[in-house]
Amino acid sequence: AALLIFLLAGMVGSLARFYGDPAVSKTRGWRQLAAALERYSAGWPVDAVRLAQNFPDPTLWYYYRGPVEHLVLPPAAHDAAGAEREVAALAAAGVQRLLAPLQPAAGWDAAGLAQQALDRHYDLALETAVGVWPLRVYQRRPQTIAPLDLPFANGLRLTGAAFAAPPVLPGDALLVYLRWQGEGGGLAGSEKLTLQVLDDTGRVAAQLDQPFGADDLAAPFQVYSVPLPADLAPGSYRLLAALYDPGQAGAPRLLTSAGADHVELGVISW
Repeated sequence: AALLIFLLAGMVGSLARFYGDPAVSKTRGWRQLAAALERYSAGWPVDAVRLAQNFPDPTLWYYYRGPVEHLVLPPAAHDAAGAEREVAALAAAGVQRLLAPLQPAAGWDAAGLAQQALDRHYDLALETAVGVWPLRVYQRRPQTIAPLDLPFANGLRLTGAAFAAPPVLPGDALLVYLRWQGEGGGLAGSEKLTLQVLDDTGRVAAQLDQPFGADDLAAPFQVYSVPLPADLAPGSYRLLAALYDPGQAGAPRLLTSAGADHVELGVISW
C-alpha cells in the first residue's frame, strides 16, 4: 500500500509539472493562447470576429474549441495576393475584429504577408505576448468620423472624432480616431496628447499619454489605442481629450479658443 501511494504521488507530481511548469510543459503555451483567444473574442457576435493564423499549424485548434471561425493567412505559402484577397473579403463582409497569433513561418510567411494585409484593412488595437506568440488584436475602423470644429488658442483645430463601439471589455483596448488640422509651427515640440476615460465620479479609469506633433497634423486621421484595465467596472464613462506641454513648468494644458482645457468626445457604456 505504501509503495502504491508513493507511485501515485509521483505520477500526480509529474502530471502537475507537465501541465503547469513552463519549463517542461508541452501544453501550457497552447492553453494560454486558446484562453486569450476566448477572452478577446468574448462579447462579440461570432460572425463579427475571426481568428487568423499565419501558419497552418493544427495544434492550436486542438486546444481552442470556441465558436469563432479561423483562417490561414496567407492561404498558401508566400501568397501575397491571396492574403490581400482574404482580408479584403473579411472587411467587406463586416468582420469587425481579427485576432492574429503570429508564429515564425519561414516556409509559409517569411515576409510577414499576413500582418501586412491586416494592417491595410484593420487597425491594431493591441499587441500582447501570450506564451511564445505575439498576439495582435485588430479592429475595423468606423466608416465615418464625426465632423467637429474645435479650435485651440495656438491655431490647431480638432476637426473630427470617433471611437470604436463596444463591445470592448476590461483588459482590452479602446480605439479612438481623431482628425487634426493646423501648422506644426504652432507647436513647441514637447506637447503631448492625453486621452482619459473617466467614471461617474470623475476618476480617471483609463488613460493614454503620448507625444503629439507634426505627424498627427499631417495624417488624414490618427488612431490612438487606450488600454483598459482588467478590473474596469461596468458602467458609463466619459471620454476626454486634451493637449498639454510637459516641457513647461507645471505641464499646462493647451486651451481651446473658448478657454476649455479639454474636449469631451462622448460617453461609452460597458
